[in-house]
Amino acid sequence: GGAMADLVEPSAVTVNPTWSGMASGHHAAAIAVFRAADSSGATPWKLLSYSGGVLGYTSPKTLSLDTTGAKFLAFSISSSPTAAATISADSKGATWTCLTNWTTPAVRICYSFPGANVGSGHTVTVSGSSNITASAYFLAFTGPTSPAYDKDSGTGVTAITCQPGSLTPAANGELLITATAVNSQDAGISPKGNVSWVGNGYQVSDHYGGAIGLSVIQDTSAQNPTWNDAVSGSISCAAALFRATASTKRRIITTTGEE
Repeated sequence: GGAMADLVEPSAVTVNPTWSGMASGHHAAAIAVFRAADSSGATPWKLLSYSGGVLGYTSPKTLSLDTTGAKFLAFSISSSPTAAATISADSKGATWTCLTNWTTPAVRICYSFPGANVGSGHTVTVSGSSNITASAYFLAFTGPTSPAYDKDSGTGVTAITCQPGSLTPAANGELLITATAVNSQDAGISPKGNVSWVGNGYQVSDHYGGAIGLSVIQDTSAQNPTWNDAVSGSISCAAALFRATASTKRRIITTTGEE
């Protein structure tokens, strides 16, 4: 005789099922555990929507986006180095973490794991200690069930290109977000290599030029994206990696036989 059973275990716990026979005798049992892939697939990061561009001179300023269905939000701010511009309010109640403000000019990356705090008309407010002279970009992603911050880097230089500093992903499938700020009048900015950029702006009388880009890194090779300006001048750049944390769900199949 024999039997088989299976179950889905939602958390990473030790499992040792017990089989009971009708009478004492020779019994054998086996068990196999299969890890569930993340429900979003092998490459779970997908850009849902974005907005951005010039915010303007004075503080505060707002930027809106439809974030319905998002599991991860990213935001970049390019601004005056003296303003220390940051996210000061969120209309949906999402909690934001803003990383280092790299100068000069200033650029920083902010991120949020918003949970249920998403939807249409999602507005983020940017404020500073003085006139922010800012541009900004707001991105919404579908993603893994439990995304997590990994690491970041950044710098500011006087040159025609900027690299934030090498970052090595902790695991396959991490999301790279990179951003830049420039202080050169009407200078076009764009990334090199495998980074897809979703917008940029130029410095005029009321804002510093800025841009944001992204890439899904399929392996654990070191990343150091390059931003190009059209002319040499003050340029700063930042980068951050985010992990696609694996699901803890397991399917457990166990079987027994007796004689």
